[in-house]
Amino acid sequence: MPDERVLEPLTKAQIKSIKKAATTYKTAIGAVLAKQGKKVIQKASLLEIAKLKAQKNPKIADFKPAKFRGITDRQISNYQNQLLKKGGSDIVEAVKLPNGGIKSVRKFKPWLNDLSIRETEEITNIISSGISEGKYPLKISKELKSHFAGTKHNAVTAARTESQKLRVDAKFNTYREIDIKYVQYITAGDENVRWWHEAKNGKIYKLSNAPELGEPNCRCNLAPADYLVENKGMKPETSNIAYPK
Repeated sequence: MPDERVLEPLTKAQIKSIKKAATTYKTAIGAVLAKQGKKVIQKASLLEIAKLKAQKNPKIADFKPAKFRGITDRQISNYQNQLLKKGGSDIVEAVKLPNGGIKSVRKFKPWLNDLSIRETEEITNIISSGISEGKYPLKISKELKSHFAGTKHNAVTAARTESQKLRVDAKFNTYREIDIKYVQYITAGDENVRWWHEAKNGKIYKLSNAPELGEPNCRCNLAPADYLVENKGMKPETSNIAYPK
């Protein structure tokens, strides 16, 4: 015989309390990301500067600490503003075009806000189910505790994902600041490389038109390539769209 129990509606006060709990949870994750993000941005910018110095890139010769602070302060401010919009750094997606080509594009995703909505719905369902089934408050409380224990890793997972994107932004911001105009796309060179990434391997792009980095598990890189254009005569691509062979 089918289960005909209907979830009992929660009171307005209960729903308000649940929303407050979910918002607090979201705020806590945002605080973790803001703190983590500041450290990542500063470290990533320093690393990019150190790499350029090790390569004896002439454009880094006159780099001043004030410029470094300018790069990091702007990026930190932008990132904090994104968190205030209930999201994290932009996600990078591979978009398939009608002509068969693929282009990596950035999209803002309000995932922090989505998380709050999802948590509210899940918590509401646990409480409503418990009430309809006649469970004691202690039993419902234990189920809620179990739910939060299963989702507490979200802050760590999000921090790892966001960190990679912030490192990519630090690279681009550093290149712009010292006036690097061209970059070369470089893949990891193994069988795990996506075909639309392999299609760009070794190609030169204007920094302003460079392919986006940051797709999940992507290991590709962009290296300064002004020398290859100005001294070796390599020509930059006019499009950052990849096409299958």
